[in-house]
Amino acid sequence: MRITVNIPDPIGLEAEEIAREEGLSVSALFARAVEQYLEDCVRRRAADEATLPSTIRQELKVNPFLRCHEQSVKHAAERFAGRELRSEPEVFATVRKWKDGFRN
Repeated sequence: MRITVNIPDPIGLEAEEIAREEGLSVSALFARAVEQYLEDCVRRRAADEATLPSTIRQELKVNPFLRCHEQSVKHAAERFAGRELRSEPEVFATVRKWKDGFRN
């Protein structure tokens, strides 16, 4: 089973995402915890630049919940779970559990 994100054409990949201010830093820190190499987030945070609002295109690059099919996210989730994860929904559920208890 594959989790997919369908973006309606009228919205497009450059549409801005509106997000709550309080979620900004925790979400960026969590994305960095899942994938240490997300240089764009690291650079923006280090320069004290806003990471939101974001575009759908940017979210598809950095949001671990939208990238459960990527091996790097899968491996990070497996490290967190301490076991092999066999499907994308299992990876997604593990990332959700990780995020629920995430403290920066």
